[in-house]
Amino acid sequence: MTFSYTRDKPFPTNSPSVDVDAMQTNCNSIASWTNVDHVGLPSASNGGTHQQVTFPDLATVVTPTGSASVLYPSLQSIPAPVNATTQALFQNATSTLMLSCVKAFGTFTTLGGPGSLTFGTKFNVASGTTDGSGLVFTVTLNPNTIASTSTASDTTVIFSANCTSATRVVVSAVSGGAQTVTFTATGNLGNYQISFAVLQN
Repeated sequence: MTFSYTRDKPFPTNSPSVDVDAMQTNCNSIASWTNVDHVGLPSASNGGTHQQVTFPDLATVVTPTGSASVLYPSLQSIPAPVNATTQALFQNATSTLMLSCVKAFGTFTTLGGPGSLTFGTKFNVASGTTDGSGLVFTVTLNPNTIASTSTASDTTVIFSANCTSATRVVVSAVSGGAQTVTFTATGNLGNYQISFAVLQN
């Protein structure tokens, strides 16, 4: 996307008739520029506020100092040297954080028997089911949430299970092809809560 713009128009010593074409072009370019990612001109409300932030390319960042901070895109290999994709990073004077490290998360209530899982909160989660034993819980993610080659051995899933100490819950399987994460309990959980987050892999 490009915008035509001529600096120093209008020029103080020029007649307006000389600069009018350039001034009109500049005025229209400014109006068009404000419409990119913003509530642009004319706007009845919220004018100038962001609708989204688009990064057209990777950024070279100078480490900020003091209380300054930057948000920028960076090519990250997770794990190196494969799966190199653009990620959103936040950097201040002391540290760098990857804002896009969480690919999916959710909280669901387990069931004593077969059926659909009930989610309290979820992101990039399509659905979930429990098998007849009440011990296996399969969460189906939205398409392309994890790499098609993902398995339990190369996917980081952080979770907590609100259950008794006698019952243990593990991530028993991850299928990139099916876009599923499966949790298995050692004993019937009844109605308990499991919270999880799937990280970049």
